[in-house]
Amino acid sequence: MSVSSLTLLFLSAALTLLGLFPCLGWINWVAIPLSFVTVVVGVMGLSSDRDPQTGAARGRPAHLMAVIFGLVLGAVATLRWMIGAGIF
Repeated sequence: MSVSSLTLLFLSAALTLLGLFPCLGWINWVAIPLSFVTVVVGVMGLSSDRDPQTGAARGRPAHLMAVIFGLVLGAVATLRWMIGAGIF
């Protein structure tokens, strides 16, 4: 599950950073929902990703990073989307 959190985090970071460039603001239409999917997967990983033998949490730093940076990337992409009036 931590691999999916990190993969989604990488994709949402790449799309958000790419959407910051002029004339590429339309990418934020994909980056915003993907950032929030990253947050949801991170929260699910924090609550359910456990070692079956010991019951200890696995991949906690990866899931926590997905939640925190997913929220930040979503906010940045939303701000950029609002500055461009949702079009550019």
